[in-house]
Amino acid sequence: MEEQVGILGSSISAQLLQDVPDIAGVVSQIGSEYGLPTDDAKEVFRDIVFDLNRKLFIPLKKVELILVEGCNLACTYCFESKFLNTEYLRRRLMDGPVIHKALDMLFRYSGGRKDLEVTLFGGEPTLNMPGIREAVSYANKLAVKSGKNVKFDMTSNGVLFTPEIVRYFADSRIMVLLSIDGTKSAHDAYRVDKKGNGTFDAVLRGMDLLKEVQPWVGTKMTVMPAVAGQLFKSIEYLYQRGINQFVIGHATGEAWTPEALAKYARNMEVTKQWYRALVEQDAPIRISQFDEDGEHSCGGFFGCGAGRDTVAVEASGKITGCSRIATIEDHTYTGLLGDVEYGLYCLKTRKEMSGCSTLYNNCKSEGIEKEYRGGCFATNYEETGSLFKPNIKEHEISIRINTANG
Repeated sequence: MEEQVGILGSSISAQLLQDVPDIAGVVSQIGSEYGLPTDDAKEVFRDIVFDLNRKLFIPLKKVELILVEGCNLACTYCFESKFLNTEYLRRRLMDGPVIHKALDMLFRYSGGRKDLEVTLFGGEPTLNMPGIREAVSYANKLAVKSGKNVKFDMTSNGVLFTPEIVRYFADSRIMVLLSIDGTKSAHDAYRVDKKGNGTFDAVLRGMDLLKEVQPWVGTKMTVMPAVAGQLFKSIEYLYQRGINQFVIGHATGEAWTPEALAKYARNMEVTKQWYRALVEQDAPIRISQFDEDGEHSCGGFFGCGAGRDTVAVEASGKITGCSRIATIEDHTYTGLLGDVEYGLYCLKTRKEMSGCSTLYNNCKSEGIEKEYRGGCFATNYEETGSLFKPNIKEHEISIRINTANG
């Protein structure tokens, strides 16, 4: 990377090789060296950054738009809760100009890829329906103009769904994953509103509305240690209730006891056998974790893909590797990849996220590189203070609870 950057001149190169370059300084330097007015210097800088990304990294295929930094619920385990409930971040919405620039960046940085993905995310994205509509409309225009295809997906708690909203989702081909954690008792134990009341009934009302216009409905389940023994019962209930696709994940940052892990592993094994029997009957169900090409295959590369071919854009326009990284308290610097104004200019950080050389070497020093892909950058940071140092607790948990996925 140093060789490609080095051709720009020593002072500019030195800045671009910093963890967080001084953008104002680089633009000023370009203006001085080439005798350009500020606006022209900015455009030159954008082109330099784009060209370096094109040469150094694979094209982007997906962007997560964090349309709302705020939520209408107060789920106790939410990784975003300590930030979403502060005055600074409450209900900060992504506006039209940021949406346009974020999508312009996705299409420009997508290279020769024909199929692109836009995730409409939050907080709770339906708190910003104008932003959703603007993102879908603008992305479709860019797709037509560029000859590419764009798919939309969303994770929502479903509480704010109305017939008009779900019809719009169906008409716009937005695939919606609902956040439902299982039976009423399992869900209401943790997914609560601002007053501490359970939200199961409200979410199921939203699910029923969605099911009327989108026959295939998925759910993103977060499993807490205390209800791990109810997992299969919850999945079976939700399937009977109309859920077709399950994305199952354990809650991170929680105290998983050996007993809770054992219950989770047993329930995952029972779920796997139940699922495969249904698949043989051509039942309308999908749990990709139990498929040969499932989520844990990792696409043949080390790491999770954040920053590699996927990025997240915050409401402010800052770009990080994923929405989870965006919730890191000092994310102004940690995991920053750039912004929608200038592109992905934190080349050093993107190189580490894409290649994972430091993360791989740290896993290798722990003797776990063959069985563990390095985990989640954000949970690594929360435990170790570094995106690229593995969270050994999460490694140990993954070994236990993913036993059933083989």
